[in-house]
Parts: sequence; structure tokens; C-alpha cells
Amino acid sequence: MIIIDNVAENYKLQKENGINIKNFEGDEDDTELYDLIPDLKDLVINKVEDVRLKIPEIILKMNNRNKVRSQIRQDP
Repeated sequence: MIIIDNVAENYKLQKENGINIKNFEGDEDDTELYDLIPDLKDLVINKVEDVRLKIPEIILKMNNRNKVRSQIRQDP
């Protein structure tokens, strides 16, 4: 089971199953959920039995994407 939520409190009892995403505030450029689709599909295609082992990898990729986007927005 994977819990994708913008409030970590909502999955505090299953932290290893959680992916924390930023709040959606109507930004049309917010693609955070959409960007997770390839990783989630990969879990299904590869029949990953224990997703907890892959979630840190998914979170790292998500954080790297967000970092790059943040840097792009800051560059004039």
C-alpha cells in the first residue's frame, strides 16, 4: 500500500508507506501527482511485493525533480 498525501500526519502510523506531496493550490504548472505515474506504473509492471523498499527511491526522484524546477524558476 502506498499513501500519497500532502499531510504527513495522515499516514503517521505507516510512515514507510507514505509519499508526502506539496499542497495543490491551483497552480497549473503543478505536476507533482502526474510525475509520480511512471514510478507507480513501474511498481505494478515489476510486481513489486514490498513497495516500502522502493518508496525512498521514488521520494528521492520526486525531490530531485522539485529541486530542478525550483532552480529553473529562480534563474532569470
